[in-house]
Amino acid sequence: MKYELKNKGTNMNKIYALLVTVLMAITVNVASAATVEIEWKNPENYQDIASGNTQSKNKFQKKLFRTLEKSFNENMLTAPSGYKLKITMIDIDLAGKINRGLSNEIRMITDHDFPRLHFYAILENSKGEIVLQGEQNLKERKDKHKSFRMKGSQSDFYLETDLLNKWFQLALLPKLGIVKS
Repeated sequence: MKYELKNKGTNMNKIYALLVTVLMAITVNVASAATVEIEWKNPENYQDIASGNTQSKNKFQKKLFRTLEKSFNENMLTAPSGYKLKITMIDIDLAGKINRGLSNEIRMITDHDFPRLHFYAILENSKGEIVLQGEQNLKERKDKHKSFRMKGSQSDFYLETDLLNKWFQLALLPKLGIVKS
């Protein structure tokens, strides 16, 4: 009986040691991955983050912030380990305008509407050296939103996340030494 208990303990020790090793490997991997920190500075003063009356202001704002955070994080997945992107969002002007003439106030986006994202960005490499720093005032004026009509109208804040994706491709990837064709 003593032999069996000792054997079970040894197996438990092996399992415990394996678990600790796996957790340490995950921790090291997470610690070396690129990270994003976002500060939403005075969102009550942003130019246009209104939802209309289709949902609460608080719920709409949380959904907007989560969507933009997800876009920043997904874009940073291609960054080398150890890079850190710090964003201070200064202002947001969503594409479109709230149509107040209807019984339901909803955001209408026409072919001449475009978003504007104004933020301060700092990109640091794994040694803490600043690779990119400065104010970013993103906007893209288009006469037609063909891609929005095709797929964007099916997802939340498509024009805003598309703007972030283009900024990442044109401004950040070259600073990371990554060339995409």
